[in-house]
Formats: sequence, C-alpha cells, structure tokens
Amino acid sequence: HLVGQLRYQGFATLLRPLLDEAAPAEVLDLGCGTGLCGRQLQGIASAVDGVDVSAEMVARARRSGHYRELWHAELGEHLETSERRYDCVLAADVFVYVGELATVFAGVRRILRPGGRFAFTVEAGERVAIIGPNGIGKTTLLRTLVGELTPDSGSVKWTESAEYGYYA
Repeated sequence: HLVGQLRYQGFATLLRPLLDEAAPAEVLDLGCGTGLCGRQLQGIASAVDGVDVSAEMVARARRSGHYRELWHAELGEHLETSERRYDCVLAADVFVYVGELATVFAGVRRILRPGGRFAFTVEAGERVAIIGPNGIGKTTLLRTLVGELTPDSGSVKWTESAEYGYYA
C-alpha cells in the first residue's frame, strides 16, 4: 500500500546516494517501520538492525526477515544505551514523529564509528531549524551543509530537488 498506492519513495531517495559510495558494513535503521530500508540493504550491508517505537512495526519488520536485530524502544533512549556501533544510521521519514531531536542527534553521534554516515529525510515543504546557544557550531554546520566550508570528514549530499538557505 505505502509503496504501490501512495508511491512512497523516501527510503529509496535516502539510500541512493549512500549506495553510490562504498556500501556500509553495519547499519541502524531508526524508525524501521515495516522494513523498507532493510529490504533495500539486503545483500549490500553486512548487517542491518532496526529500532521503532511501535511494537506492531517491529513485529512487521521482524517478519520481513531483513534485520539482524530489532528493538522496540524510543529512538533517543535506545541511542543513549546501545552498546553497538554502526557505520551508517538511517532515518527515513521518521523525524516528523519524534519531536525534539537533540537526544537523537547526540545518540547518533555516540554510536557512529569514525567516518560513519548519518542519513535522514525531511519531507517536501517541511522546515528544519537548528537552534542552540552561541558558540556550539550552528553556523559552521550550516555553512558546511550548503557547501561554503569543506567537511573535516565525510560528505554532504542533497537530492536534486532540495532547496536550502540560511540567515547569516
């Protein structure tokens, strides 16, 4: 239904730039839902784990057979306590349901291996704001995202239709 009738493609849009590069070994799928990302990563990543706040979604992802391990948990809570480390963390169309993202982003930073990638989607028409106290790097992050500064490591990729801007 989601892919066939509604023509949902967020997972494919998210994965396409990642798969153009070297395939990540171990991946964590945040908000794994029914397992669409897990299915796309079969045979590419060596292991895909998933976490979702919905027990029903975790059960559906488990039935898909595409995940090494699955957890039913709040995303931020799981990221704060997980002992695993990953080469890539994905979040396809999940942040609209999360609310405050500071704990999630801090947790992702904690569990990513050096050189790891964090890829997430933002829906068309949604706005993202980065707010916080002076001196924590908001402007540096934004200037890096829009290509004015070169990242220390990793890369920034936008879809062809992405629009961005910031107030300096």
